[in-house]
Amino acid sequence: MKNIKQNPYLAAFFVAAAVSTTFVSSHAQKVIAVPERSTPAPAVTAPLEVNEVFGRSVQGRNLIAHILGNGPEITMIFAAVHGNETATPYQVRQLRAHLKRHPGLLKNKRVVLIEAMNPDGLQKKTRVNANGVDINRNYPGTWRKAKRGDSFKSGPSAASEPETRAMMALTKKYPPSKIVSIHQPLYCLAYTGARSVPLARAIAAKNGYRITDNVGYPTPGGFGGYCDKVLKAAVVTLELPWQKPEAAWKANATALLAAIALSVKS
Repeated sequence: MKNIKQNPYLAAFFVAAAVSTTFVSSHAQKVIAVPERSTPAPAVTAPLEVNEVFGRSVQGRNLIAHILGNGPEITMIFAAVHGNETATPYQVRQLRAHLKRHPGLLKNKRVVLIEAMNPDGLQKKTRVNANGVDINRNYPGTWRKAKRGDSFKSGPSAASEPETRAMMALTKKYPPSKIVSIHQPLYCLAYTGARSVPLARAIAAKNGYRITDNVGYPTPGGFGGYCDKVLKAAVVTLELPWQKPEAAWKANATALLAAIALSVKS
């Protein structure tokens, strides 16, 4: 202390320190705590794809729908209703992969893809399901029981088959405004009902297929009739020719994308 008094510089330092301490102490109670700004939670975005088991076949195989996008307009595209039309599942697989690589194509869209509606028939390469029923003759709306001499196998009653009922439930859960059913081998675009004409034209503009509303034989219990009379949705059957799956995809990739891009009035 004696040294501090003798050294004016040290004395000045301690006086300043004391004043500073007194100032802070006298103002300590006036400091208002400001809450830290919380970091906003990241936005929750829907996944690009949801895979859904929507039913099972006669033999218990899963019926799987791949739902891509979450927009309000729903397009449904499916294949292998007839298990002997073996090029059709490949088209859906390739379309699914393309959409996942180019998610911008799904803006304001939702696409429901099904590779195989008749997995039992696909396994054995038969047109009918494991009960011997043609699923595409089993839908309500235009169904009738086959008579002696009829070539189609429509089942004991409308919607008697689990695959049919599963598709009906799926279209109720995800009501489509447009549907493309991929078949072989008639090499045309078969539409049902006037509301389906714009969809057929949009597809034909890309693949050059002939448009028709008559495939040349009766189709009672067909999915097209169900869409027109019950779902009130646009539907086109994309009938591929007999060709390799890769060649069919090359011819129809842009056509299927055009079907998705098309906006239709509900």
